[in-house]
Amino acid sequence: MKKAIFVLLIPLLILNFIMSKTLKCYTAAIKASENGVYAKRFVFLRSGSESYSAYIKIAPTESDEWQFVICNYGDGSICATDLYYELLFNFSPRGKENVISELKLTVNDSAGNALDSITGAGTLHITGFFPIDKGKQIYTCKAKISWPSNDKEDLRYAGSQTTFNVTATASDIPADEGRTLTEI
Repeated sequence: MKKAIFVLLIPLLILNFIMSKTLKCYTAAIKASENGVYAKRFVFLRSGSESYSAYIKIAPTESDEWQFVICNYGDGSICATDLYYELLFNFSPRGKENVISELKLTVNDSAGNALDSITGAGTLHITGFFPIDKGKQIYTCKAKISWPSNDKEDLRYAGSQTTFNVTATASDIPADEGRTLTEI
């Protein structure tokens, strides 16, 4: 009897071990920061550039929102110079799909005030500055993509996807008049 229980127990233990390893692959931990959960955190200790991209498949009357954070500190270090930053929000149809003319991208500051918006497709520029004498600094903004329903036009765009790119660029020198940081 003991032998039979032991023989049944061994395969159950092996199966339990395999399942725990398999299920572990499908779990993800969301790291909450002092500013909450965000889509992308751009950390600049010196000049540089980073990007975030997503393909958006959205239906009429729906909306999606992402929070982006840019800061001048990380991993126990802080930027040693003034830091000028620029966020470029690019919004365009994926591949050869039609522009969803009703789709709207609005970028808000952390207080919820609208900084800029576009409808259909285009690029938004948000710029800022972290002076060296202020120490650790952080800038937070939210990008909201919404599709107000227009029953006459909605069916034309069924299944369409939009490409959403955010590029953050930082520099220790300001952009020239009429030029962006990415052009320096």
